[in-house]
Amino acid sequence: KIPDDTTLSFFRLQRMGEEKFKQAFQQIVKQLQAAGLIDGQIQSQDATDMRADIALINVFQLINKGRLNLLKAIRKVNQKKYEKLLAKSNIEIQRNPVNKQKHFEELITAAGLVYDAVKRSASLLNNADIRKEMEILGRILDERKDECFDGEGKKQLKEDEKKIVGKMINPSDPDASWGAKSDKKFFAGYKTEINTDHKYDIVTEIEVSKAGHPEEKSAAPLLEQQKENLGIVPLHFTADAKYDFGNTRAEIKALQNDPANPINLYIPLVPTKNKEGGLVWDNFYFECGHLFCPAGYPAERRFNDERRLGFEFKFNAAVCQTCELRSECTSAEYGRSVFVSHTQLERQSTLSFNATEEYELMYKEQHWKVEPKNADLKRYCGLGRARYRTLPRVKIQAYLSAMTSNLKKFVKWL
Repeated sequence: KIPDDTTLSFFRLQRMGEEKFKQAFQQIVKQLQAAGLIDGQIQSQDATDMRADIALINVFQLINKGRLNLLKAIRKVNQKKYEKLLAKSNIEIQRNPVNKQKHFEELITAAGLVYDAVKRSASLLNNADIRKEMEILGRILDERKDECFDGEGKKQLKEDEKKIVGKMINPSDPDASWGAKSDKKFFAGYKTEINTDHKYDIVTEIEVSKAGHPEEKSAAPLLEQQKENLGIVPLHFTADAKYDFGNTRAEIKALQNDPANPINLYIPLVPTKNKEGGLVWDNFYFECGHLFCPAGYPAERRFNDERRLGFEFKFNAAVCQTCELRSECTSAEYGRSVFVSHTQLERQSTLSFNATEEYELMYKEQHWKVEPKNADLKRYCGLGRARYRTLPRVKIQAYLSAMTSNLKKFVKWL
């Protein structure tokens, strides 16, 4: 057939697809390793934002668009049901209504009417396009049900201060969501995480996830993919403080090939938090197998909590009531209790290691090197903004960008 405008997109999505682009990227990385441009001595990871290819719309437009998209899918299958549901749920969208709360509730009711009607119709649910639009509208209604507006028209939350992270922005790309760069700075799109080898700044692995995905959960899986592809794990690994959360340290150390040569982690510690008291876990210390509080008193009892995978330490109530640090430590009538997970038991050794000159020099001289790679991918390799929509297609773009960056290094250094 004579090539036309769709030939390239057909090849990209149908012939190749996400999985084959990933294989192509990994094959290029193998060639770089064979050429001596990857040694696995020092590596680092970092995540960056990727803007979605969508328009930012308000909550009224979002709900209405989800309703209309479902009605359009119904029209292709059953014209009569479409006309009936359109008449029942017909509502005029207002960009800036006088009573925002009332208009919001009207939109929710209209969209819910269409959703419930389709849910009760077995004939409509047999259509794949209708099921797809049903899923999108159902997610919109579920994510926005707790929102409301005050008398001044400002958006409020009924129960808590839950952030907008993870919520759908536009039905045109249901995978694109809100993510947070800080407590006050948000972005709309996806999150990209890369693993970089520092010898020649080669991207050895790349992953794209929804904007609200915690990057620390991808740290060990990325290194595991690298291990399967290249057969190496880094001798020294650096990352920012975000990677101190969860079981990231234990998961990364479990990937080491030789127990005698463990992976050295250069990750800042995040201060721990307890449900009670101002003195956190870092203020307590172990000595001769016993946990001591900052005032120097040992814990009276220890319980093994298999459900939470850790130990619960309890201090003597009489001692705590007369302790000079009581006002800083706990306000409970009984003695202070401290839960220590199995992974936190290594925290004391981590505190000691992070205080060494080796840690300070390595982190200062090496961690920043992942930042120029992220900048190169976003500024010169097209990773700053999504060209496609939905997560599988955006992943293809990420693999293409990483391959481009690596091939430039390939040409430069060889």
